[in-house]
Amino acid sequence: MTEALPRYANKGQRRKLEAQWLAALENGVYHPASIQLQGDAPPHLFDAVRLFNEGQYWECHEVLEEVWLDTPYPQRFFWSALIKLAVGMHHAARRNPHGARVKIGDAVRLLPLFQPNFAGVDTATALSDALRLQQALRAQPIDWVAITNKRQPVIIVQPQREG
Repeated sequence: MTEALPRYANKGQRRKLEAQWLAALENGVYHPASIQLQGDAPPHLFDAVRLFNEGQYWECHEVLEEVWLDTPYPQRFFWSALIKLAVGMHHAARRNPHGARVKIGDAVRLLPLFQPNFAGVDTATALSDALRLQQALRAQPIDWVAITNKRQPVIIVQPQREG
């Protein structure tokens, strides 16, 4: 099935192709452990991580989107997971519960595909942090002060070793 799935979407076909790839990954047709980053992590990753960890979530999203646009499936889901996490954090910082829940939920769905690390990113920590935030966002009413005062999610990246 996955041999027939294109790695890049034609104009207007991204959502359909994304759904097909995600179904193939989640149903075991294509094994997530076989996803490999092609080449080294892009330099933008380090800029994006710095922005995320400084709380500049929207700016992080903008940097990652540049990488995401040029990345084929299924690797594209890794960048999408980080983008969704950043946008979810942006919504949480602005106290937008719907946006935060949806985007953090999207990140929680994608991050398990890249465990425990990918491209030097500690995806296990990112997933754990996202799950903790997702739980806090389920509270009724949401305790925004507690969310703000808790340790914020971080993206941990270790530079890839040469040679």
